[in-house]
Amino acid sequence: MLPPKQLNIVDTMLLEGALETATVSKDCNVSTIEIIEISRHGLGATWELRCKNTTCSSHKYPTKFHTSKKQGKKFELNCAAVLIFRAIGKGFSAANKFCSIL
Repeated sequence: MLPPKQLNIVDTMLLEGALETATVSKDCNVSTIEIIEISRHGLGATWELRCKNTTCSSHKYPTKFHTSKKQGKKFELNCAAVLIFRAIGKGFSAANKFCSIL
């Protein structure tokens, strides 16, 4: 689970709550879905949807997905952020400060 103080483009707690009320595990027919962040690269991340029921096959074989489209190995969101800071005449330190304030 993500640390509660970490700010994301998407609030994972709200998303997880919405998924629990709207979805049911196809294997065990129980509404116990959780979101787990596997890795993070800049503003993009790889998440997985997993059933909380440990005997369910979707717990053992969760669905993985990216939070932003990728261009090769790069998240489009990160590329867009770099282009935005270049367009306003700011560099890495400004982008770093912006992300740290978020």
